[in-house]
Amino acid sequence: MKRIKWVDLGKCICILFVMISHMSYVPDLLRCLFKPVFLTFFFFLSGYVFNSDRPFPDFLRRRVRSILLPALLFSVVYLVDVRALLSGAYSPGLLAADLSRLLFQRRGEGDVLWFLYVNFLASIPLYTVTRCMKERGGLLLSFAGCQASIVYVRHFMERTPCWYIHIVFVAMFIMMCGYACRNHEKELIRVEKWELFAPAAFLYLWLVLRAFYRDGLYVNINEYGVGAIYWYLTVFTGIYIMIFICRRCECGRLAAYIGANTIIFYLFHDRVRNVFDWGIRRAGLYQTVLGSQWAMLACTVCSLVFVTSALLVISACVNRYFPWLVGKRRIKTEIRQ
Repeated sequence: MKRIKWVDLGKCICILFVMISHMSYVPDLLRCLFKPVFLTFFFFLSGYVFNSDRPFPDFLRRRVRSILLPALLFSVVYLVDVRALLSGAYSPGLLAADLSRLLFQRRGEGDVLWFLYVNFLASIPLYTVTRCMKERGGLLLSFAGCQASIVYVRHFMERTPCWYIHIVFVAMFIMMCGYACRNHEKELIRVEKWELFAPAAFLYLWLVLRAFYRDGLYVNINEYGVGAIYWYLTVFTGIYIMIFICRRCECGRLAAYIGANTIIFYLFHDRVRNVFDWGIRRAGLYQTVLGSQWAMLACTVCSLVFVTSALLVISACVNRYFPWLVGKRRIKTEIRQ
């Protein structure tokens, strides 16, 4: 399958931000700048390349093989207490408890790979909508589901529901927007203007910094404390900025490769980062890093370089020797505009 340059660049940027977001030493200011877009833009791009032309059994089989099975496999790997397993102390009771956490997928309880589950679940109603409804009706219906989810989270949710159901319809709406944009390429090109980008960038910075400094709030795919209208404005302004940047910038071979292997980077990055974190703790530098914003930023950059470099090697090995781990025979990186 041919790759789309700017989409791969966008996926590359998003997965790098995902890796950064899981670092405990990321400066809060940096975090507030990318949180509104690093997951929402990923879902938008998933919608942009979404294909609902296949029959549903074939579509579902492909999604299970490429998303659900890798997520389940690595969730089990992450849940199992390796030390207990190697020492022989891993009892059937511990196994049952771990499988229970995997089954219910609650916040902080076996949900390390929640993004993949949400992507899988959101794609099923998206397939139905794109096959059975016209574009405008699909957008309205998915928007209604998104808004209902936001209202539920803000006013009624007491505990995160199983399988992140409250995010599924938010993700579906954003994916639907990406799917619709693909069908309006001429209109997308028409709004790619510097005279629109500059005020959009200013507005985005004002929105995220205002929420952060005035209210102490982040804008994210599952954080709506700023209010629904504020959230929509921030998220879609950020998505527009990301589209503009990705379509204007050159996508090099490294970015294209990372963009084509985001699932491998997502599955392995936590474990690789743990090695880096162990190293700075072992060297007695962790508390020193946390004592300065500049030191935190430098550590973030060093960690990102280390993790990315290691993941390039890991992804090459997976693609060559264990492609079944990500439900593929071989990941190709042929590029087109």
